[in-house]
Amino acid sequence: MKKKYLLLGIVLLLVAVPLSFVLVGGKGGDSGDDAASGDKPAETITIKVLGTAQYALQAAAELQPEFEAANNIKVEVTQPSWEPWYDKQILEISSNSSTFDVYQYDALTAGVFLAGGGLRTMDDFLADPDLPDLDLASFVPGLVEFFGTNDDGTVGVPFYHSNRVYAYRKDLFEDPKEQADFKAKYGYDLSPPSTWDQFGDISEFFTRDTDGDGNIDFWGTTAAFTFGIAWDNFADRVESFYPFKDGGWWFDKNWNPIFTHPSALKALEDMVEIYKNGWVAPGALKKSWGDVQDEFRAGNAAMTDMFTEALTILELPDQSAVAGKTGY
Repeated sequence: MKKKYLLLGIVLLLVAVPLSFVLVGGKGGDSGDDAASGDKPAETITIKVLGTAQYALQAAAELQPEFEAANNIKVEVTQPSWEPWYDKQILEISSNSSTFDVYQYDALTAGVFLAGGGLRTMDDFLADPDLPDLDLASFVPGLVEFFGTNDDGTVGVPFYHSNRVYAYRKDLFEDPKEQADFKAKYGYDLSPPSTWDQFGDISEFFTRDTDGDGNIDFWGTTAAFTFGIAWDNFADRVESFYPFKDGGWWFDKNWNPIFTHPSALKALEDMVEIYKNGWVAPGALKKSWGDVQDEFRAGNAAMTDMFTEALTILELPDQSAVAGKTGY
């Protein structure tokens, strides 16, 4: 009797990060055809999941007791932070001797992950009339094809999608004294930035020593430049200049890279300026998305950017110093 898996996935849109669960073929014990017919198998099966410490997977965990009771299946979830999660998933899938049955991956790693081999296709599940209906056509066009398919077939589906959002301290931006001081220095009204030059001005303006001890303790914005995250920040800026023509996407129509495009150079120069001028908290080169979120919700920065699934915690008064004070 063949073990059958339910495949879930996550997709983050905008700059990029579709996240998905995929299966490793041949792993685990037999669940039996009894599971498909609704009868519980006599022996409890354990499914091991490798995910990352983020909110969508935590929300799915709330359904875990119900799923386990209904199917006589035990689910064990491992959730490291993003970078060790990425390293572990690539090592596991490339070894073809994985200790996990279900994987979460994202668009930054999809190319390597999907080519790694050892993935269980789900096309037979999709065609099985006895299993719950899953209509791939209901997803945003292209997501399953680009991020959930390899040469063997469909191996992953979207679980949720999210956008990159810029958040700002509404209470500071609406403060009359801050508004007057900003206009006196820069010559225009303080408001959420609509250009990257304005973003730089605001980052500079709000970076300050708030307690008079001679040390900067509040910053204009947040930043993280570790693997993947630095690319997100760079891509945000470049894409906002709309430099891609004739169907190109980071490459021109002849597949020549366009990283030397003036927009790309301007984006990189702006990122360097913010970092070198100290408009972000120290240690940005070693920080990740979790650090960025923690800095902003602790009340240590005027602006930040993050994925929408991380915004909820900003509005929880027992966990955030900026609850009710943030605009988006």
